Amino acid sequence: MNPRPVQLGGRYPDDLETTLRVIRQFIEDGSQNPDVVLLARKITSGLPDRRTLTPEQQDLVEMYAVWDWVCRNIRYSRDNWAARYKRPGEILADCEAILKMKNGDCDEHVIITDALLLALGHPVEPRLGGVKIPQHIYSVASTCKGNTVCIDTTLKKKPFGTVPGTPDWVHWQIK
Repeated sequence: MNPRPVQLGGRYPDDLETTLRVIRQFIEDGSQNPDVVLLARKITSGLPDRRTLTPEQQDLVEMYAVWDWVCRNIRYSRDNWAARYKRPGEILADCEAILKMKNGDCDEHVIITDALLLALGHPVEPRLGGVKIPQHIYSVASTCKGNTVCIDTTLKKKPFGTVPGTPDWVHWQIK
C-alpha cells in the first residue's frame, strides 16, 4: 500500500461531506492494514494481566494505551499536508503516510487513533466541534458496556478523556 495524501476541493467546513467520507474510509482501510493491526497489538502487548481487570477496564486500558502512543509518537502540526504539497485545501493522509511522516493535524490524529482502536475491536466515532461551525475533529470510543470516552490526541497537556473546546463549543456527531 502506498501512502496517499488526498487533496480535497475545499477547506473545513466548505467540503465537509467529502472530508468526512475520506476520513471514514481511511479509518476503515487503516484498521485492516496488517502494519496498523500489528502496531495496535504491539501498543497493547505489555498491558496489565487481563484476568485482573473487568472487560470495561480492559477496554479503557487499551484506549489509554493507544491515546498515549499517538500523543507521544505523532506530532501535531497544522494542515501539514497542505503545506508540504503546496496546494490549497484540506489534504488528508492515510495511516501508512501518517506513520511514515509521524505528524499531522487533527484529521490525521483521528485517522490513526481510530484505525488503531478499530483494529483492536473498539467501536469508534469521529466527532466535530467548534463555535458555530466545525473547527476540530476528535475521536469518541465505546467500551463493551456502551460507555463513551473522548479521545483527543491533540490535547497532549490535558488528561485522557478530556472533551475538547470551550463552554461555547458545539459538538456534532457524524452520521
